[in-house]
Amino acid sequence: MRKITLGLFPLQLLAQGIALLVLPLGMGAPYGLSWIGLAMSFAGTISLLQKVASALSPRNKDNTPAVEEKRDISKRIPLPSLDTDLDGNILSINDDMARLLDVSEEFLLGQSAKNIFPEDMDRVDIGGKGWQVLRKNLDESKLICLVEEIESPKSSKDTKNNDMIHDPTGLYSHTYADIMAPSEIKRSVRYRRWLSIVMIRLSFRYDGEESADKVWEEQILNEYGAFVKRHTRECDLGFFIGGGYFLILLPETPNAGAKIAASKLKKLPDDIRDKFEEKDSVSAVIFTSLYHCSGNEKVDYHTVMKKLEENLTEEEEFSPVGNTNTANQKAEGHP
Repeated sequence: MRKITLGLFPLQLLAQGIALLVLPLGMGAPYGLSWIGLAMSFAGTISLLQKVASALSPRNKDNTPAVEEKRDISKRIPLPSLDTDLDGNILSINDDMARLLDVSEEFLLGQSAKNIFPEDMDRVDIGGKGWQVLRKNLDESKLICLVEEIESPKSSKDTKNNDMIHDPTGLYSHTYADIMAPSEIKRSVRYRRWLSIVMIRLSFRYDGEESADKVWEEQILNEYGAFVKRHTRECDLGFFIGGGYFLILLPETPNAGAKIAASKLKKLPDDIRDKFEEKDSVSAVIFTSLYHCSGNEKVDYHTVMKKLEENLTEEEEFSPVGNTNTANQKAEGHP
């Protein structure tokens, strides 16, 4: 009645077994055929009962496509979007969201969406644009979409700290570092994968009679941050922490690879050196430190950051012609 065609084979096996079990008794056939018929009858009966039980029980397979379709609903929405399970873990993201966050889909799968879009966040600034965060609860998942604002709100003080990108440099902001760095360290420990971390500090040293020029310093830090961004791989994560500090996460990179990456960044580019030449009385000092997570030790974000800052060592000092820094002045510049 349910048109279960797969039940025909065990039914046929049962019928043939009964025939071999009964017919040889009256036809003088070898006695062994009866045993073969008995085995076939038993196998056919068991198989037929399984098919009948399967046909009468609820078929979960009928619901699977619908569930998967709901989970992949973000793929069909023409907006940056992602969908999560009921616990808030990311199931999938569409290409628009991946490009906007500048990360691959595989990087975010399984992570908590609260790390990127906290539940109390209704807007976010990404890529120099304001986005409204829309949420919708589905039967088997939750959907998060971003809608671009036509005009950014005038009161930006409350939302500035939610910026994921530091616009002048193109690096991720310190707010996003507090979200992604702990997550990457946990991922390294959980999956026992390498994670190398580079911390860089660009410091300024003035002559005794020279006062600090904060506007000029900010311009130099932004240009150096853009230099760091250009020399960071797409699979890496670069952050502008503030106060002259930069942080770079290098997933699945050995310690030797981190040293090579740091060596490319501890030399000031020529255009920044020219600005120090024009200033004449300011020196630039670059400090670096490395930390390598092998995935076998249990560490946390705060411990790693503390060790990175404690191990900062001076790599290079660029002193333009005419600078007369003394040894005591140099010691004051060390963090």
